[in-house]
Amino acid sequence: MRQSPAKQISLTTSLVLSVIVTVFSNPALAVRNLEIGDSLPNFFLPRADGTVGMFESSQLTGQPAIMIFCRPDHQLSLDALRDLEAVASQVGLSRFRLLAVDTKLSTAQEIQAAFGNEEFSFPIVLDPQRALYKEVGLIVSPTTLLFDANGALRFVIASHPRQFRQVIQARLSYLLGEIDEQTMNKQIHPSVKKIEADMTAAWHMYNLGKKLQTEGNIEQAMSTFEKAVSRYPSLVEAHCSLGFLKFSTGDLNNAAKHFETALRHNPTFPSAQLGLAIVLVRTGEDKKAEQMLLPLMGQPALDGRVRYELGRICISRGERDKALKYFQDALASIFPEPQSAQTGG
Repeated sequence: MRQSPAKQISLTTSLVLSVIVTVFSNPALAVRNLEIGDSLPNFFLPRADGTVGMFESSQLTGQPAIMIFCRPDHQLSLDALRDLEAVASQVGLSRFRLLAVDTKLSTAQEIQAAFGNEEFSFPIVLDPQRALYKEVGLIVSPTTLLFDANGALRFVIASHPRQFRQVIQARLSYLLGEIDEQTMNKQIHPSVKKIEADMTAAWHMYNLGKKLQTEGNIEQAMSTFEKAVSRYPSLVEAHCSLGFLKFSTGDLNNAAKHFETALRHNPTFPSAQLGLAIVLVRTGEDKKAEQMLLPLMGQPALDGRVRYELGRICISRGERDKALKYFQDALASIFPEPQSAQTGG
């Protein structure tokens, strides 16, 4: 039995909130080898922030400390670093310790190039043998660990949730003794409630946009999708709908931006992969597009368009026989023969 849109929204909201709570309370999502209460690991690692020398774990003791494992070429990592810089500016680095650890086996030059004009007031270190990476058993980047003044792990945050900065501020205020545990939780929970409200409103807007699109009200649909992503930026479905509408109007640049945004939030979302590949085909990046399209073959909702785009790529290369086969397969996928006809019944 098909569920109503309202029921689907409710289930989606409950699932996301469950994930949010789990992310903030379960270190196993982020690290394999550390549990709450474990001591800060010992390490001695080279700095990569323009300062010559080494950084050792003892420099994080004596005050609450935050350690973030990140990749310099990763948008979520960069967003988390920016949030931590904002917290450091607000609280003051004289009151707590803050360290970023590279997880990509980068060189100092690669890190400085990746950050460009970004300026961070806290140390950044390399982990050239991935010794610290292995000791904590890192699962996902970015991951943020918060230790108390005695060097005991107190909190773990996997990835970069939307309310990351607010949670960091509340956790740090608690570790600094400024607020009690009950106040800390009160400061965190309203952000979860806001996510619930934002996500529910965005899903309503998205469903309205799809209805308007079906009715042919393209401009209104586009405006409604834009309101949806403004309210809840990680709603990848709305970004994809906007991307395809922008593509249909010839606005390839903005179409690509929406598909890329969707993929930042969900790197394996098939519709976003297909949409970006279509734009790449139109802009002459056939090889990159082909690499994205081939793994999408066979997915029922996308297969026809995927094979059509692969056919276009073959035409551009002069591979007409191969293109014809893709086009024939695309038609067969879009207009499948009845089962009785296929079996001769």
